[in-house]
Amino acid sequence: MMNIMKCITASLLVLFALGLMIPNASAQLVPDWVKNTAGWWATDAISETEFVNAIEYLVKENIIQVNVSQTSETSQSVPDWVKNTAGWWADDKISEGEFVNAITYLVKVGIIIIETNENEKHPNQNPMELLNDLSFLKHIVIPDNQSKHFINSDGFRSPEISENKPSNTFRVFIVGGSTTYGAGVNDAHTIPSLLQKKIDEKNYAQTIEVINAGFKGARSIEEVKLVKEKLLDFAPDIIIVYDGFNDVKSFHGENIDPEDSKFSEKQSSPTKWKTNWIEICKFGEAHNFKTIVTLQPFLGVGNKLLTDNEYAMQKGYGFSTILNEYYVNYADQLDEINQNCAAAYDLRYVFDTYLGSIYWDYVHVGNNGNEIVAKIFYEIVNDNIKNNNNGKNNINKFSSSAYNVQELLMDKIRDEKIELSNKDYSDQNLVGKNFFADHIKDTDFSNANLVGADFSFAKLDNVNFTNADLTEADFSSATIINSDFTGADLTNIYAATIRIKDSFFHNTNLSGAFLVGAEILCGVIQEYDSQRLLEMSSKYECINSTNFENANLSQTRLFQFGSL
Repeated sequence: MMNIMKCITASLLVLFALGLMIPNASAQLVPDWVKNTAGWWATDAISETEFVNAIEYLVKENIIQVNVSQTSETSQSVPDWVKNTAGWWADDKISEGEFVNAITYLVKVGIIIIETNENEKHPNQNPMELLNDLSFLKHIVIPDNQSKHFINSDGFRSPEISENKPSNTFRVFIVGGSTTYGAGVNDAHTIPSLLQKKIDEKNYAQTIEVINAGFKGARSIEEVKLVKEKLLDFAPDIIIVYDGFNDVKSFHGENIDPEDSKFSEKQSSPTKWKTNWIEICKFGEAHNFKTIVTLQPFLGVGNKLLTDNEYAMQKGYGFSTILNEYYVNYADQLDEINQNCAAAYDLRYVFDTYLGSIYWDYVHVGNNGNEIVAKIFYEIVNDNIKNNNNGKNNINKFSSSAYNVQELLMDKIRDEKIELSNKDYSDQNLVGKNFFADHIKDTDFSNANLVGADFSFAKLDNVNFTNADLTEADFSSATIINSDFTGADLTNIYAATIRIKDSFFHNTNLSGAFLVGAEILCGVIQEYDSQRLLEMSSKYECINSTNFENANLSQTRLFQFGSL
């Protein structure tokens, strides 16, 4: 052990010496979260990819100043001594300058290769800056249902392959349901295709073939049969399983408790799911292939900040909330699967830090979601080809994050909230005015010009918008109670997931309004004083003579009684 430490220390001294010769390296203003990330990586709490992402931030902020290439993965696995360096810095055993210089050297010699893709959804940056622009909440994934799918002669959505594996060839099969198959994306953007592209960009000593063995509706019981009766004939080297959703959905049928369900498929229970994959892992050992099991994400699992459309879909498909609650029973099986298989990973949280829309329905994702999963699968395949696992595997390797975007948004709302009460803005020009997250009560906006105003995440109670011009205003995720929009122009407003209760839309123009996921509740269920009740009596119908032409009302709930 002492000799190992001496070798590591000697290597670091050489690197520090080389680093100090690099004129452009800078050890200024390294954020605390980068140091935390280094410490977490050193203890295997997060993946190598997340550590490289933190280094990417240092490069993009010119804290490390180097010419970087256009790929995002490491050219080889980051050496173990680098992990020790990160841990020492996190524990203040070496200086920030020494850490920066050492990492600069690794980037320069190509051990760490940094991505500089200008088309990224968002660069790695200080997490507190991620929500400066919330326009990503309006993004929508449109599935590609037009492209034709190429199915080869063996029934796989992949290029043709020979049953007899050529010499010097390494075969990777991706097994799963329609998410693996690639529902809603073209052939080039399935997870297996994106993984193949990443592999082809590297210079491996052998040919690596990635085959898409996903099929719609597949559960573990059908996938086990596929492996034994078909895939084995193609001499796989690695089988990566990407599933879980079809099993939990099948097991719970239409009810919360499978015991009460007439449609529950007991062969898809959590313990049966585990047993199925351990069986295949042992089968693989006997037939010279590795099995890696991953538990897939779906809408509502993890801590992803959902876009407006994703949130509306989740509310519209209430069953996903139930499935999420019981999906943990499948995650609980991963430890035992990990002990009996080459590896097992919990991927429920892999979309947590992505800003923008991932899902186009309650489980299927678009190109960006598949790209994220393919990047993870590349790291898994690369580690196995190069035997970088050292017999260790952390099922939560891809589950941890340095920050929670949902919590960041809550912090932003709290920080920017302004209390406005008993204000008179009637007849005023308030074009583009920012009322984001404000609490507005007993306030008069009648006849005001509020074109393009921002009321997103605001709370409005007893607000008068009579005859106001609210064209293209933003009311997304706002809560409105006891307010009056009589005669107001709300043409082309953006009001996704808005919640409205006991408010009046008489002779109101809502043409072109985007009301996806909105709740409009007309029930008078709380106590008002007698004068208020008299005022409401003539307007009890909360929507009357209102223009909804070309409005988007998908997933909208109207005229329901209940409390927000």
